[in-house]
Amino acid sequence: MAPVSIHYRIKKLKDYLALKTEMVNHQAVIREVAGGVEHSWIYYLMLIAAGLIALLGLLTNSVAVVIGAMLISPLMGPIISSGLALTIGDLRLARRAFRAIATSVFLTILVTTLVTLISPLKDPTSEILARVRPNIYDLFVAMLSGVVGAVALCTKRNYLITATGVAVATAVIPPLSVVGYGLGTAQPLLAGGGFLLFFTNFVAIVLSSDLVFFIMGFRTSHVEAAQYSPRTRLLVIGGLLGLISIPLIYTLVKDVQKINTSKRIERILQQHLNHPQ
Repeated sequence: MAPVSIHYRIKKLKDYLALKTEMVNHQAVIREVAGGVEHSWIYYLMLIAAGLIALLGLLTNSVAVVIGAMLISPLMGPIISSGLALTIGDLRLARRAFRAIATSVFLTILVTTLVTLISPLKDPTSEILARVRPNIYDLFVAMLSGVVGAVALCTKRNYLITATGVAVATAVIPPLSVVGYGLGTAQPLLAGGGFLLFFTNFVAIVLSSDLVFFIMGFRTSHVEAAQYSPRTRLLVIGGLLGLISIPLIYTLVKDVQKINTSKRIERILQQHLNHPQ
């Protein structure tokens, strides 16, 4: 009885997803996402401005300024585009997206490094330190944000509001500003931690959006010629996910151990204070 019930529920879920898939205008979504891979001066102006605003917010320890930089940053466009490119096997779109991301990362780090060198404020703030020790929870947050963003893009349900929330939740631009700060102050560990957080968010968004696009019916048939197989895409994404999971799990374990040690010390001190010898 139970297997029949499970089979029935799976069939109902497939029917429901098939119905929702038919409502998605796949070609329109592909055109819109491909349009997010820009190389215009406006894109790079907004990118550099977002990076500098994030850096100033980090240096002055202002949460509001850092959030403002997240909303301004246009970097989410190429990242979502790379996820769709992996889903439909469009190598040309993937190259454009990854080229835009690489250029964006380089420019943001370069500009924030130069500004950090001339800035009178160089002490690490709590906002900076909060972005140098990512753990597995940051990966989960980015994956959930990627799912929500891709679903909103495909269904057009509250897309503008959802995209704003996704930009704040994933925070792809402040970690790059942390990298620039770390390089500008000769603190490579801070720079490495910031880049690990960015790379974590990047891979998680690509992975989760790729899964959503696949569920929504995007296939290699939507492009004239798919240049690589689903197995290749799965191996690439799975390898990247496994690669970043190792340091993230390690960081989480270390953080938990530190918390447990602090609680143990606090408990011992409390016992000695309550029962002085």
